[in-house]
Amino acid sequence: FTHYVFENPWPLGILLLAVAGIVGYLGMREGLRSRTRAAMVCGLLGIAVIAAGMFVTTAGEQGERVVTALVDAAVNEDLVGGLALFSDDAIMNAGSPQNPGFGYEFIQARFARLGERYDIESNSITSLRGYSVERDDAEVHLACHTTVAGLPYPAVSRWIVRVQREADGQWKVTRLTCVSINNQTVPVDQTW
Repeated sequence: FTHYVFENPWPLGILLLAVAGIVGYLGMREGLRSRTRAAMVCGLLGIAVIAAGMFVTTAGEQGERVVTALVDAAVNEDLVGGLALFSDDAIMNAGSPQNPGFGYEFIQARFARLGERYDIESNSITSLRGYSVERDDAEVHLACHTTVAGLPYPAVSRWIVRVQREADGQWKVTRLTCVSINNQTVPVDQTW
């Protein structure tokens, strides 16, 4: 329900509106009030589904916003803004979210090193998909195409980011997993 109504309402909403249009046309052509009423109900349901998707923000959508802000902070070398997006007990790992990782101090050091070591010329998010795990928990799959000064070719990276709502209501990154860079799993200490 969350995925097909709140996160992606268009297929179901358009289907209901199309059914409403067809059934309504047939009902009016044949003079059948029951079909016309059924068409109105389908049309109202289609509108309701699309409206619900536009007005309800899911955990997956919140996660996408946090991850987009994190990418912007990394590209703009905004150490303070980027680190503010991590929870105090955040973990960074590589390969798979189930692999062991390093804590907030490691993330802080890696984030600071990113700005010192690399001059990012351009970055584009090629894929961003947030999934609601629970009401206050999201998993975001991210892929980026990044051009770094001094490197002969762009880096293509894939990430899985866990974002959760904290006790104070803020959404923060709790786990950052570098799945791959240029289709290679790299050790976590070489990700940035």
